[in-house]
Amino acid sequence: MKRLQIYIEEDVDQALGVEARRRRKSKAALIREYVADRLRKPHRDPVDDFIGSFDSGADLSASVDEAVYGPRE
Repeated sequence: MKRLQIYIEEDVDQALGVEARRRRKSKAALIREYVADRLRKPHRDPVDDFIGSFDSGADLSASVDEAVYGPRE
């Protein structure tokens, strides 16, 4: 295990202390648990909800320059 020093807000430290006592764990154990849990969960991009929501007709990705800037002169 690697030692790591962090800074946290006073109110977060107090809440962490309350939770540590309630669960009978050290603050460090809770922090390790919370960080590991957060890193394990895949982060969902809210933009993914829009995929397939719109029908633009033709595939614009093949001619993105023309779609953005207009036809070549």
